[in-house]
Amino acid sequence: MKYIVISIITVTTKLTSELLLSSRNCRPDSILQRCLSLVQVAVQLLCVQIHRYQVLVSLMLSSQTRDQVTAAAMLKLQRHGCTVDVIADTSDEVLGQLIYPVGFWKVSVYVTTFSVQKLKHEVLKARDIVQS
Repeated sequence: MKYIVISIITVTTKLTSELLLSSRNCRPDSILQRCLSLVQVAVQLLCVQIHRYQVLVSLMLSSQTRDQVTAAAMLKLQRHGCTVDVIADTSDEVLGQLIYPVGFWKVSVYVTTFSVQKLKHEVLKARDIVQS
């Protein structure tokens, strides 16, 4: 997720500088209000990305598992920090302990770890495309 945050900050900074250049005759409070609006949009985008990732993880865990067990495992993951960066830095052993009651939990650990690596790779690739 830190790559998404960096991308959002980069885009927000570019938009803010363009806004400042295009509004030389505007009042400073008007410029500040526009900048704050851009930051709010960036934060909302980040929250959406985290929510989508958590939905993906819950779907991967839910196969052959009762809803109550999946919900309990997701609650433990969210308390641990269910973001791409946190899960990527979490060992398979700890991840297994967090989702243990889930059916086929060893397979779920592998799938979750693999998906995190794939997502990080795609985010880096997208960031390189945006920057070039």
